[in-house]
Amino acid sequence: FATARQTTQTFNTTTNYVYFCYPAAFGAVTSFVNNGFPESVAGWTLVTRNFVNASGGTVSYNIYQHTQANIGSYTVQVQ
Repeated sequence: FATARQTTQTFNTTTNYVYFCYPAAFGAVTSFVNNGFPESVAGWTLVTRNFVNASGGTVSYNIYQHTQANIGSYTVQVQ
């Protein structure tokens, strides 16, 4: 479990989209770094959804989907 949205993750996908999800309370992503190169936030689609947890509480999540599928090996740094 994370305590902030900042992270670095590596994905390897040839047929699927990359998603990055976290509690909306952490704030909006200010930038993505793709394999060491800055990437526009516009390269991701943002949707915010509410989820009800097991205790009945509602938590909003920011869900970012990369606009391209089939991107192969991909290391993203989220800030």
